[in-house]
Amino acid sequence: WKGESLKGKKLLIIAEQGFGDVIHFCRYQKFLPKGDLVWAVPKNLVRLLSGVLRGVVVDEKGSIPPCDYYLPMLSLPFATGKGFVSAAKPYLKAPKKPALPKGKHGLKIGLVWSGSATHLRDHERSIPFKRFEPLLKEIVADFYAPFTGSALEDIDGAPVLRLDTLISDFADTAALLKQLDCLVTVDTAAAHLAGALGVKTFLLLPVCPDWRWGVKGETTDVYPSLTLLRQEAYGDWSGVINRLIKKISRG
Repeated sequence: WKGESLKGKKLLIIAEQGFGDVIHFCRYQKFLPKGDLVWAVPKNLVRLLSGVLRGVVVDEKGSIPPCDYYLPMLSLPFATGKGFVSAAKPYLKAPKKPALPKGKHGLKIGLVWSGSATHLRDHERSIPFKRFEPLLKEIVADFYAPFTGSALEDIDGAPVLRLDTLISDFADTAALLKQLDCLVTVDTAAAHLAGALGVKTFLLLPVCPDWRWGVKGETTDVYPSLTLLRQEAYGDWSGVINRLIKKISRG
């Protein structure tokens, strides 16, 4: 599809790249002309996006109805002629459940230190869990791990509550994120989900970050609720964690 009229036609929009990319680029739906839309996305995004996207949201590996046109999702900026679009306000909605387990300290902080191991630059963006020890010692809060995966084994007795038994898809994760006071995360899908929900988030970035975050500054029009904390030297997460502690301490 290259912008033709969709009157009486059906457009298939195909998810591509990572979960975060799908969450980022679905904001372009508001620029699509009237017509029937079919969004083919990963299964664990179907429930979350069904509540906000116009048209039908289906599992990309399931049955997809016949369509007149198709478009990879990350081509939406080109096809709609809109280029970069900021998220001036939240554009995703979260269900009310599951409920975040009650804590002891009042302040509720989510912590995501690892992305997908299959990402080509995961060794740069993911942070060894031990690097967060100063944060856990300095900040009085209830810490939660709102994600699933083998990285949760890193907790090993640390004061961080696993939430994986409450999470079956991204809609569940969204519900949990909305109940946090803030999220601390590396550059993975959690950052996009929190940003699209308007959740206060500290995004910890390597010295050479993903293209959408630019190379300087603490704020981004991609998601206004995010604060970007960048490495000042390759591999230097200690400086990032120290600045994070100061930011959270100041409220």
